[in-house]
Amino acid sequence: MIEDGRYPADLELLDSHAGAYEAFNLAIADLRDRFLFFDRDRSIRRVFAAFDERIRRERRRMTPVGGSDSHGHHLRATTFVLASSNTRDAILEAVRRGRTCVRSPEACRALLRVDGGPWSIVGDARFGADVEVRAPDGTEILLNGEPVGRAFSVDPEICSIVRTRVGRGYSAPFYVNCPFAARRMRAGVLPEAVVPSPAR
Repeated sequence: MIEDGRYPADLELLDSHAGAYEAFNLAIADLRDRFLFFDRDRSIRRVFAAFDERIRRERRRMTPVGGSDSHGHHLRATTFVLASSNTRDAILEAVRRGRTCVRSPEACRALLRVDGGPWSIVGDARFGADVEVRAPDGTEILLNGEPVGRAFSVDPEICSIVRTRVGRGYSAPFYVNCPFAARRMRAGVLPEAVVPSPAR
């Protein structure tokens, strides 16, 4: 639901409360986008751009996932999760905390830190001005949808969304200076390191 226009009331209600969204669908990418637009990444780029803006505007965490199935002759994973164990509860908790990558797992290998603090994984919230990303070679770092280097500065007063892209796979956001993201995570027992200090 990234196009302008009205949607049925029940869908708008669900959309306004959803904590996750489908950012990638194999059939759309490999059929519609590939053969109609000659660009297999068209939809996933548009979805991430729309949701990065929406996260900041609506001040809420939103986790990307891949489509529920591949519509192919064999299953292909489209969602990758950084979970503490291979159990239903651990996977659900990881999705709730935004620890996902879509299309391939490599983007989930990135780590981010702010102002020289502790390294954090995808889905974490951090506060400060100087951001550093440690990631595999070939990783593209996106700040509010725009490419940046592995070290950059942000305005501590403005919420910024940082994602990584490796090949055709994307990570869920790292939230930088987004108090709403830290509050939501703390409810799920997050280390106190995400809480901004009173001096900020």
